[in-house]
Amino acid sequence: ASALGSGRRLLAALNPCPGAAPAIELLSEELGATFSTPPGFERWRLAVASLIDPDAQTVAAVQRAAGVSRRHFASEVRRRVGLLPKSLQRIARLRRLLEDLDARRPIRWSSEAVGAGYFDQPHAIRDFRELTGMTPVEYVARRRQAWGHELEPGEAANFVPEVIR
Repeated sequence: ASALGSGRRLLAALNPCPGAAPAIELLSEELGATFSTPPGFERWRLAVASLIDPDAQTVAAVQRAAGVSRRHFASEVRRRVGLLPKSLQRIARLRRLLEDLDARRPIRWSSEAVGAGYFDQPHAIRDFRELTGMTPVEYVARRRQAWGHELEPGEAANFVPEVIR
């Protein structure tokens, strides 16, 4: 009933508006008041942006900058994004790695891994396998196969020891 009442009040206020510009201004003010940014939104937007930044700090550093406890930080990021902070960082790193890969050319896996924000190549391999269910070499081979281009002999030999667990 209150939404209906608010709608009726808004219509009554719009009725005498002498043109589109005043009506748009009135609507903008009303909608801005109705759908305003929730308290604390900016702090959490900045925290999430810091977590996925290519030069990301550690989760602990972002949490300290947000000025909340570890538990509260993890809970709020999960509530707002749907993922725990560390998972969000891992997915962002993997996405950067995948975006930067050019599977049509020989790949320098160690520099690709570091460039995407991984500490080292084994770190990238472990995350890649855990998040995609395949090794980076398998992924590239599938991409190349989809393009009709097979792996060159020895092209990706420097990246993945077959079993990492």
